[in-house]
Amino acid sequence: MSSAFSNAPISNFVVLVSAIVSIIGLTFNVKELFWLDKRGLVMGQYWRLITFPFSFIGFSEMLFGLPLLYSFRTLERQFGSSKFGVFVILSFMVSSLLVLMLLFTISNMVGDDKNELVFSGPYAIIFGALVLYYYYIPPMIPVPFFGIRFTDKVFTYIAALILALSHPPSSIYYAYCGIFSGLLYRTKTFESLLVPLWLTKICSKYISPILTLFTIFIENQSSPQPQPQQQPQQQPQQQPQQQPQHQQQHQQQHQQHQQPQPPTQSQQRPTRNVNTNPTVRLPAYRQSNVFDFDTVHTFYSQPQPVRQPSQENIDYLMSMGVDRETAVETLIRYDDELHIAIESLFPSL
Repeated sequence: MSSAFSNAPISNFVVLVSAIVSIIGLTFNVKELFWLDKRGLVMGQYWRLITFPFSFIGFSEMLFGLPLLYSFRTLERQFGSSKFGVFVILSFMVSSLLVLMLLFTISNMVGDDKNELVFSGPYAIIFGALVLYYYYIPPMIPVPFFGIRFTDKVFTYIAALILALSHPPSSIYYAYCGIFSGLLYRTKTFESLLVPLWLTKICSKYISPILTLFTIFIENQSSPQPQPQQQPQQQPQQQPQQQPQHQQQHQQQHQQHQQPQPPTQSQQRPTRNVNTNPTVRLPAYRQSNVFDFDTVHTFYSQPQPVRQPSQENIDYLMSMGVDRETAVETLIRYDDELHIAIESLFPSL
């Protein structure tokens, strides 16, 4: 898990906290204490303002929501953790304000406790990141379907649509709040902001070690334990029994009969020179029947012509957040193969 979330600590934090809070609420049947509704706020249960952005309502919502959060880690790698942290904070704050407005306006208009709105889950960051995913992540693989060409991004949009329709009308309202926060972040006012340095130090000092320990614990629990190898028991060696003298003489005569006879002069194959065509110039290590490792190593260690990467592939990697120098070096290393370069730069993509 640590390699999957490399260079994405904020995404790691959001996914882990959402998974832990949702599993606790669904397993111990206390999920209603984590939701945000008007009745709980009136009763003074203000902890719901902290727990509702991380608690999914059901296992089906968690099944679609966690993979979406996991896939949006590419945005953090492209923006950087400081800018992505501003986006996460802005999404939670704006969506929380909009949700509170909806609770006390629509609930008063409806006036029905059975149809009371309930908000829960990281919909704000999911649908806010969906806006950034649409604008900043380029499509990679075309997917034809009944003559219509789609891209690989269509599966992300379908999963988000299912999540938005999972618990109507609250989930639809909550999805609109997240989309609004994503559009708000794209304005010049917020897009250039960074997380303050003091907050970055606090997170790196206190939160990052906890996440690291938790990921190591999960990896140790999921990996199979090595079983101790049993040493084979040594069987006592049996001393060979002495055979009679006439049997030994018979075996020696049988072995001498089975030994291959040396070939005669007519049966020997003539040695063939390696270079049968003197007009063709062979490498130095093939001009003799004697194998020389140093000559072979010298031949293959000669510099080979370097294939320069195309500008199209360089621009594509730069659009994914890679600087130009790294993009050029990676494409040269992998002979201008774009897919291999992407797998090398983003091994968990």
